[in-house]
Amino acid sequence: MRFALLLGLIFQTFIINYAEAQSTTANPTLPGNHRLEVFGGYSYLHFNSGFSNTPQLVGVTSTSMGLNGWTVAGTYNVTNYFGVTAEFSGQYAGDFLDVNRFTPDPGYRTHVHNFLFGPTLTYRKNTKITPFAHILVGDSHGAILAEFPFPSATRDALALAAGGGVDYKIGHRLALRLAQFDYLHTSFNFNGVANYLPTSQNNFRYSAGIVVKAF
Repeated sequence: MRFALLLGLIFQTFIINYAEAQSTTANPTLPGNHRLEVFGGYSYLHFNSGFSNTPQLVGVTSTSMGLNGWTVAGTYNVTNYFGVTAEFSGQYAGDFLDVNRFTPDPGYRTHVHNFLFGPTLTYRKNTKITPFAHILVGDSHGAILAEFPFPSATRDALALAAGGGVDYKIGHRLALRLAQFDYLHTSFNFNGVANYLPTSQNNFRYSAGIVVKAF
């Protein structure tokens, strides 16, 4: 995880320095493009606990789970192809790795919120289809919630998201984000609630929705 984060930070530093050099000679945007783009839509998170490597829990609980929620992001386009993105998302499930089959109602609930920032590269040669890629780093806030007498816990973890997607233009200021796929690495430690949960999780996230080009 530390190696992956180091690569991500090196990549971000290189891209930002390159963009600053280019911005002195290039126009900020191409005709029909905009400096600020805001995305909002549906998000699905496939959380992989890593339990498959934990013999104490294999066969007792599920090793992964799906959470549904939302993603909101804003990208400020510094040059034609480079932007800086701030992304916020939340995903929720009414269980935690299928443990509710062993607990009375209302059981456990799971919330995951991500606060991520980083560079985005966008390919703008096509007037309708706009692919992009990004590397985002930040905080992931996870919560395993339950009613008394069962324990609850909240944790913050370093998070790294690497991925990209495709936008399809439907108007002068509107586009559909047909798909955004991200590998999302988190490092949650839930000792005290899930004592055998590994402290490294390799997750997958899908998002889709509307992009508004503000100005």
